[in-house]
Amino acid sequence: MRAALELGLGTQLVGPERGEPAVDWNETRFEALARFRTFFGVRSDAPALLMGTGVRVERTTVTHREPALLVDRLVAGPLAEVAFEYPLLHGDLAARLSALAGLPFFVQEPHRDSGDPNGRLALGARLELWSRLSGRWGLWASADLASTSLAFRGEGTRGLGVRDAKTDDLRLQALAGLRWSLLPRGASADL
Repeated sequence: MRAALELGLGTQLVGPERGEPAVDWNETRFEALARFRTFFGVRSDAPALLMGTGVRVERTTVTHREPALLVDRLVAGPLAEVAFEYPLLHGDLAARLSALAGLPFFVQEPHRDSGDPNGRLALGARLELWSRLSGRWGLWASADLASTSLAFRGEGTRGLGVRDAKTDDLRLQALAGLRWSLLPRGASADL
């Protein structure tokens, strides 16, 4: 099981023209996956293949301005994952490489919009590394590449008006932190 909540603390985008006001930009993302893991050996630290399914919800908020070039957006939909996990250093270090695919079936753009959504696809890859420090504590790091493509048909009200708009969002994110395991080192997952 994996659940993650990323809260955006906000940033400002400045346009290329002098005197153009900055735009406040904020993103929040929630992801939850249920995973099935099969090991390529009898030990719990053997290499493993993981398959998972779940949901991803992304919320983008921007400063309201005219013309509305950027829009508030809520995108949600199912997500599938295939991953390979490989332990190193007798299980004290491990790496997981994941491929993700999603179909954001719910797209909402209040106030200003891009038209009626009719095509959508989310693809991504994630590399995670973690190590044990002492007992249940360890270090964790990840690099996440996510691409979301949305196509719209008809008239949209953003900007000075758009027709058959398309957006392609590409995000590269790196995170690092402390990790706390539910099971102490050496404990069996069958307990």
